[in-house]
This record gives sequence, structure tokens and C-alpha cells, in this order.
Amino acid sequence: MSCTIFQIVNIDYYVMDNYPIIRIFGREINGKSICCFIDNFEPYFYIELRKEDKNIEYLIKKLIQKYPQIKKIEIVNKYKPIGFQNKKIKMLKITVYLPSYVRDLRNILLFNEENIINKVYESDILFRNRFMIDNDINGFQWCFISQEDIIFNSILVKKINCYCDIKYHIIKIKK
Repeated sequence: MSCTIFQIVNIDYYVMDNYPIIRIFGREINGKSICCFIDNFEPYFYIELRKEDKNIEYLIKKLIQKYPQIKKIEIVNKYKPIGFQNKKIKMLKITVYLPSYVRDLRNILLFNEENIINKVYESDILFRNRFMIDNDINGFQWCFISQEDIIFNSILVKKINCYCDIKYHIIKIKK
């Protein structure tokens, strides 16, 4: 299997056509600069409901209809991220279209839906940091891209301006 190996120098994101695209900048062993574009990572956060709601499916539909920033809502079982927890609780994972919607929607939900929302979690994590956490990536880490994870002749590579020797549109990155 042929692959490209590089060291991460920086990660940011770019919004194109109202869609966030992660950009990973790095250097190959031979010194060439590289930029990888990942467009399949979405911004999200969690909310804890005030009480167990028997009509949770209805609540999800209502929230999606009321707030156009919401892309989807999933019911998940998670440990609360604060303090020692010995059991998981039911939370809603709210995925939005743009990273800026996380903060905006968090504030809207806290003040307009206070009768159903107990707490909001992980809404203060920057989008690029969220990507790094979820993919277990650290700065200056060596990574590789297999040829099967590259999307060749991608319009994304042609549209986004960045100055580097090599540009790839990839599905995933491995450390």
C-alpha cells in the first residue's frame, strides 16, 4: 500500500459554500509542504435534558423544525464530563451545519428552552480542537494518508487557495 507520510504543522478550518472544511498543513520528510482537506467532519455539542422525557422523539423533531442551524440530533448515552461518574446518562448530540452555530445555538437553547435543558456540554471546544480530539491527533505528530483515502480530481482542491507544494482531499488521516 502506497502512502504519504508527513508531520502536522497546523490545523484550521475553512468555510466553503456554507460547509466547514478542515485543513491540515504539514511537511513531508523531504521538506515539501502539504495541505489536506477533510470535509466529512461536522460540528456538534451535547445537551442534558432536565428530566427523562417520554416524548423525546417529538422533542427532537420540534427542535429540528424550530432551529434551522441544526443538521441532526442523536440520542446518545454518555458520562457527564464533569466530576466522577459511574453511569452513563441519556443526552442529545446536536450536530449543526457550521462551527459558529455551536455557540449561537447553545445560547439560544439555554435561554429559550430552559424548561427542558438542564446543561449544555462541550459547546466551548473549538472546531479544529474537536477534530483533533475526536481523531486522537496532536500537533507536530507524524501522520500518513493511504492512497485509498485520497479523493483525486476533487473540485475542493481546485477551489480552496492555499500555498503549498501538494494538496489532497482526503477521507481520513491516520497517525
